[in-house]
Amino acid sequence: MDVNILLAFLIPAIAIIGIGIITGIVVSRYLKDKAEERKHQRVEVCPKCGGKIKKQKVSFNEDMGFEVAEIVCENGHEETVILK
Repeated sequence: MDVNILLAFLIPAIAIIGIGIITGIVVSRYLKDKAEERKHQRVEVCPKCGGKIKKQKVSFNEDMGFEVAEIVCENGHEETVILK
């Protein structure tokens, strides 16, 4: 097979893959930045017992596409809460 023909097929394929990777990185960074901006959203009370929250970790769940808060209340309940 002629090398020029092979390159004619490979170069566009490599370019498309590169663009896809760059686009994925940009989208991922954008979503993470949005999650950082909205970290001020906090769960005030335990959804199970109404107790005070001792520990809370807010993160963006890329699989589901929204933010979740992992909380621990003063009574020991561990919950994962979806943030709006």
